[in-house]
This record gives sequence, C-alpha cells and structure tokens, in this order.
Amino acid sequence: MGALPPAFSGRWAPPAEGKKTQHEAEKLSDAEADESDVAAAKTDAIDLADRIGIARGQIQTAPGSESDGRTAAEALSRLSEDAKKLADGL
Repeated sequence: MGALPPAFSGRWAPPAEGKKTQHEAEKLSDAEADESDVAAAKTDAIDLADRIGIARGQIQTAPGSESDGRTAAEALSRLSEDAKKLADGL
C-alpha cells in the first residue's frame, strides 16, 4: 500500500466522528487470525483503517481549508484503491 503524504505521517487520535473507523481497526486488532495469509490481510486492514481515520480527521480538523481538503481527498482516493486491492485479495 502507498505511503501517506507527510501531512498524514504518524499516529493521530480521530475526533468523535472518526471513532467508528478507529473502533473497526480495534476490532480487527482483537480478532484472531491463525493462517499467515489471513494474518497479513488483517494487518493490512488495520493499517488501512488507521490511515482512513487520519485522512478523515484532517478534514474534520480543518474543514475550511481547501488545501487540507484536497490533500485529504487525494489520500482517501488512494486509500479507496488500497481497500479494493485488499478486498480483491481475500
């Protein structure tokens, strides 16, 4: 999966509206995955959910910023493609 732009690097705690994505990542993290291919997909899904939460949070943090909105939209578009690739591999 592609790297996030510098504005999205590191961990970030999402605001209330972004907590659903974070909650889903936590549920995935708690789930058991024994087979190596399933475990790898689980790790990718957790990472993807975390990056989606970061991108959504960027929009929520600066709702009036066109440049932040554009950066977040680009990140979410790439993340959508990553999600499709992940789903296709399951």
